[in-house]
Amino acid sequence: MSTVSYALSGKASLKEETRARILEVAERLGYRPRSARKSPRDDSTIPLIAILLPGGPGEPPLDYHYLAETLRGATGAAEDFGFLVTVLYEKVKNPQFDFAAVCRARNVRGILVPTPKIHDAIVNGLMAEGFPTVLCQGAPASTPGMPTVGTDDEQGGFRATEHLIILGHTRIAMLLPGPVEIQFSAARFAGYRRALDTYGIPFDESLIADGGLLENVAETAMSSLLALTDPPTAVFAGNDTQAIGAM
Repeated sequence: MSTVSYALSGKASLKEETRARILEVAERLGYRPRSARKSPRDDSTIPLIAILLPGGPGEPPLDYHYLAETLRGATGAAEDFGFLVTVLYEKVKNPQFDFAAVCRARNVRGILVPTPKIHDAIVNGLMAEGFPTVLCQGAPASTPGMPTVGTDDEQGGFRATEHLIILGHTRIAMLLPGPVEIQFSAARFAGYRRALDTYGIPFDESLIADGGLLENVAETAMSSLLALTDPPTAVFAGNDTQAIGAM
């Protein structure tokens, strides 16, 4: 055993033929000396992608279904390139919390912001520190030029509303998925309006309601719409969570 140890450590004088034979067997068996093994607790060299979530630990996420899918997709893509995913929350107890310093200490190589509801100061601060940052669902006007990944929300709003029109509906309500100041919400609403205009259906502001981001909020909004004197016969829900609440 001491001969093997000497060969692997290189600390003793052995015949080169003996050392080479031992190293060949060790390589074939995949053996690594203890000193070369990485401690399971030492993950400082593993590159990370940080996902910045709204709210704080223990708070239910407002866009649970969407965020769950985003986390699943991000984790899979990160692993394909040898990265791991870590989570940072927008709300922290320490007002002096330095997001950039934490990201540097954790070897974070990039930031994924899955919703534009994250406070602009945090996102802008990370970008100013040089962290590559990508926003999903469209950027707010206060963060111009920020790289984004998303869908054609205007066309999606148009197609969803058009589908209901083709089915014969003319009293079509819409549950807004957020303030119209947010790009994706404004775009889906614009698509809704374009579909009405295309098919010659007058716009009725009473059929527009704030569906919020929680199922119970959407349920309340839908109840109010159905209580109208001339209620809608169909509804375009701005996101999946709203659709569940509306039903």
